Amino acid sequence: MRRATGVRAAVVGAVAVLAVLLPIVRGRGDDSFPLSNYPMFTRDQPGETTFVRALGINAGGVEQVLPPEVAGGTIEVIHANRTLRQAVRDGRAPELCAEVAARALVSAPDVERVLIVTERYDVVAALRAERPEPVSRDVRAACEVDA
Repeated sequence: MRRATGVRAAVVGAVAVLAVLLPIVRGRGDDSFPLSNYPMFTRDQPGETTFVRALGINAGGVEQVLPPEVAGGTIEVIHANRTLRQAVRDGRAPELCAEVAARALVSAPDVERVLIVTERYDVVAALRAERPEPVSRDVRAACEVDA
């Protein structure tokens, strides 16, 4: 009886060790629950990334990134970003710009002009910089904040 228990324990232990080691032999893109090789961290990441943002410009020409409440009409950063991206993708950036300008009139009184932009950043350079500069900027819409 004792020997059967020992054999069973050895088999269970070997299976557990093999299950833990299995992700090593699978491809980097092959992922499944509950054993994961975490492809979101292990696959090659792009060197550049793109952001769609709403910028406010004051009378002195100083730009500021508008907060999600003004840019997307919500306190949720991800929802605001999705609103901006969807508007640009659907060709509705001018309409969204007008909405953002109306919110800026109340929430950001120093803002005189709103830009909806798509900016591309070098990821490594942006992480090293105190104030990262975009590699490229495409202005999708511009509008005035009417007082």
